[in-house]
Amino acid sequence: MSEFTPDDAQSRLADADRVQEAVRRRTKWYVRYLVAFGIATIIAVTAAGFVRGPVSGAVFAVVWGAFVVAASVWGNRFGATRRGFQRTHLTWLAVWLALYMVVLFGGIAWFPHQLAWFLPGGVVTSLPCFVTAFLEARR
Repeated sequence: MSEFTPDDAQSRLADADRVQEAVRRRTKWYVRYLVAFGIATIIAVTAAGFVRGPVSGAVFAVVWGAFVVAASVWGNRFGATRRGFQRTHLTWLAVWLALYMVVLFGGIAWFPHQLAWFLPGGVVTSLPCFVTAFLEARR
């Protein structure tokens, strides 16, 4: 086994610091992704409350679906994620999906076309995005 000199150790620590800083810089895209997804959630959930009929429902589904696909493609371009990314991403997404379903289906069933349900519901549904963005920005 080879011995490390103090210079070797210092060099390796400097390399580790450079790599850590590069990862930190290259993973900032995720905060922007989460904020954009949160804002889009508020808009989409609010708009979903005013869908009337199959044509507007299809237009809504296509526009919302296109945004989700575009955001996913944009996020996949970066290729850099921090340790624990998958667990974090799946956790906020599961909470978001549960809230989205409750707000959407609850609103359609009991509060159709009522802004007083869908706008606050959009804000509540977006909270997992904004909370995760805040926590990621602090890392």
